[in-house]
Amino acid sequence: AYQAVVLPKVTCLSSSGAETLGRSVESGGLLIATGLTGTRQADSPVRPSFALADLIGCDFENTFDLYKKNLWGTYLNRSADTLWKELADSTLAVQAPFIAVKPRPGVRILAIHILPAAVWCKDADENEQCWVNWEPTPTAKITEFPALVETIRGKGKVVCASFDLYGTINRDYQWPQEFHYHLLRSNLKRPPLRVDLTNGAVPAPRFTRSAVRTCSWCTGSTGRFPF
Repeated sequence: AYQAVVLPKVTCLSSSGAETLGRSVESGGLLIATGLTGTRQADSPVRPSFALADLIGCDFENTFDLYKKNLWGTYLNRSADTLWKELADSTLAVQAPFIAVKPRPGVRILAIHILPAAVWCKDADENEQCWVNWEPTPTAKITEFPALVETIRGKGKVVCASFDLYGTINRDYQWPQEFHYHLLRSNLKRPPLRVDLTNGAVPAPRFTRSAVRTCSWCTGSTGRFPF
């Protein structure tokens, strides 16, 4: 059995698949879900909320895409959780859009979204709010929307990001890579590692596939689990 399962914006998810994930977590597994994971049924129809709403402890409200053309869509206001102590004390930016979620009682909020001070184009009311600068816009309003949450279920744990965490990693943002590593390192009982020296930089520990399963499906897929 895998110690952790990662769902990077796995949009289509069947009810039976959600139940399988629930049993995995209850028995001691770690589940990491991001973005629009579970917002559609296995055969693609849109769900009113997440298929994993009971498991992650959050309900879907809407997709917040006002800043989707910004270089940095939102920023994170970190909690005092010890997990963040492993990361540099700097601005943590993520790509837009993010998912506005409503946390349920008992959910631990690790970070909330901070909106940029301006957008790169006209807003919904056709007001000019262009940011004329070579640098990303500064931070502005702190929202009530969670960016990262943690929920304990049985012997296991669920960590949910209301944005595309792994898409952000693919865009070469540094902090999500470090966050992902420390998240696994602090939660897996037996975190087997290998070291990647291909980039010529500081050795980057990576978790082997025997410990972590990353699942992905295309829209309209069956949502069956390959384990």
